[in-house]
Amino acid sequence: MFEELKFRFNYYWMDIEMWWDDLWMSDEEKVEIKESLRKRRKSGGCSMWREYLKEHPEAAKHDWEKEFVKEINK
Repeated sequence: MFEELKFRFNYYWMDIEMWWDDLWMSDEEKVEIKESLRKRRKSGGCSMWREYLKEHPEAAKHDWEKEFVKEINK
């Protein structure tokens, strides 16, 4: 339960930071971040998110997440 609370806190904190940073970032910085996140998703995402998906497979929205959940359930 503590791990889930920690995950949710970090998730919402990141959401707030991204909103705030979006106000001040240049277009080049935004493109760089999007590319970095795309590469991370392509490689399977962060370990904390993979652990969350193991416990909550219904949270998978993107193709790579659904593929990860399928692999776990084999």
